Amino acid sequence: MSNCDICKKNEFESFKLSCDHLICSNCLYKIILSSNFSKINLKEINLKCPECKNGEISISNDDWLIELNKLIDKQKNLSQKNCNKHYKEFTNYCEKCDKWLCKECLTSFHNDYFPEHVIKNNIPSKKSTDIFENYEEFKNFIDNKKMEILKELDSDNDFLVNKIDNIIRKLQEIRNKKKNDNENLKSDFNKLFDIIDKIYFNYYTSDDENFNISNSLSEIKLIKEKSKIDFDQILNNVSSFFEENYDEFEENEKYELFFTDYLIKKINTLKGNEDGITKIIKINTLENSFATAGKDSKIKIWVNNQFSYDLEGHKSSIWSLFQNSNGILFSGSSDKTIKSWQLEEGSGMNLFTFKGHKGIIYSINELKNKNLISVSEDRTIKIWSVFDQKCLNTLYNQFPLTSLCICPFNDDFIYTGDENNTINKWNITTNEIIRQIKAHGSTIWSLNLFDDDKYLISAGSDDCIKIWDLYNEFYNVAILEEHTNTVCNAVGMKNGMILSCSWDGTVKMWNPLTRECFSNLNDHNGIVWDVVELNDGKIASVGNDSNINIYEKK
Repeated sequence: MSNCDICKKNEFESFKLSCDHLICSNCLYKIILSSNFSKINLKEINLKCPECKNGEISISNDDWLIELNKLIDKQKNLSQKNCNKHYKEFTNYCEKCDKWLCKECLTSFHNDYFPEHVIKNNIPSKKSTDIFENYEEFKNFIDNKKMEILKELDSDNDFLVNKIDNIIRKLQEIRNKKKNDNENLKSDFNKLFDIIDKIYFNYYTSDDENFNISNSLSEIKLIKEKSKIDFDQILNNVSSFFEENYDEFEENEKYELFFTDYLIKKINTLKGNEDGITKIIKINTLENSFATAGKDSKIKIWVNNQFSYDLEGHKSSIWSLFQNSNGILFSGSSDKTIKSWQLEEGSGMNLFTFKGHKGIIYSINELKNKNLISVSEDRTIKIWSVFDQKCLNTLYNQFPLTSLCICPFNDDFIYTGDENNTINKWNITTNEIIRQIKAHGSTIWSLNLFDDDKYLISAGSDDCIKIWDLYNEFYNVAILEEHTNTVCNAVGMKNGMILSCSWDGTVKMWNPLTRECFSNLNDHNGIVWDVVELNDGKIASVGNDSNINIYEKK
């Protein structure tokens, strides 16, 4: 193997350019990944020789992926380094010491590492864009560049086209059943499909480097004008068809976001916990009920918009509420404890208390195996046995943890948000972070699943709400930006809308397809800490003013 004319090494497979210069795969990929992708044809990558600027090389995407895998294997082999003292492979990295450790190092003189020391398995702390010291650094670099490519493709189109595709498939099923009942509707369907086909054609097959795919709604408008099709009328006909065939189309409400605008009206205000209400959740085991918690350390149970009873036991403000699959209510507090409650009609009782956290418990959830999981400002994730109230495992984060969400497609994975603006994807079986995303410009305060658990919604102190595609490289498909202060919570609704609440004193409702905030509610005096869609479809919000505002969709 000859030496590369760029790096003068022969460690990697080389490509020959038309000018007879050689370039190794390592140099080639560094050039490709640092290039401006908006100027590169997505089906084929053409590069001039970096040595003489004349020769060219052409690599198709298929070849690129094959060679990329070869390079990853090569980098992985080069990353096997051993401890000079014990001649054993490095397996752990200490962020406090800024040092790699083998197992012998870890057990012999590095036992006491919490909370000052954070040990991670095979995760480097320093990023290198020039020399990849190990396989993980290289993989992280590649993953980041993949994200840049996806952003060039513009996620706005993906989100809209995928949503339309889901709607169209269901509509097609109904149309096939009713194709002889309404010829006009059949014609409207065909026109609608024609529009979608044109979007698909432009989006997926265009070879024009200058083709603008940055705004899907503008593209729909352009197609509508060119084809002279009354797009809105088609959607109205389809929407009417939903109402006529509700029994066949069981998920009708979910698709209202594509066809319907809402008028939101406040219908009631209840006075709740003293000193401010921090959390509200719907109660699934009691009809037409919800629970609120606040800075007065009490939990209040409400039935049919009437106060029912208090749950008392915490010694400080409550910042998390969660009801598990068995109907047990859990609450996390500034008193560093988690309490569980049995709820009945007219009364409730404290069952037991979980002790072990050393800070505020900000979020609680349930794993698929029914164990409880919690995150805290003490920088830990704790997994608990509900049966005997024991802590089964503790994972350590580098920064205070503020939010938690369970991965919908793998029992071993969870997502956390922290004060370092980061969403971490954890493997709770191996106790390691397997992915890190700098998701916001400041602290992340909420993580919630959305749209049949295909997306993750995050909200933070940078005043933004972001939607992440969990099944497609975890990339950002939408940013909602009309709040003017910290967003405390953002949750998905049954119909595909998004609800949010903020320190700016507002509750907002969003259409994620258009990124439009079409309802802005200013009925609280001060911070709105939480918002929820209740079981009867109504909306409830709570805040520092101790009010519970109930809204109805018109």
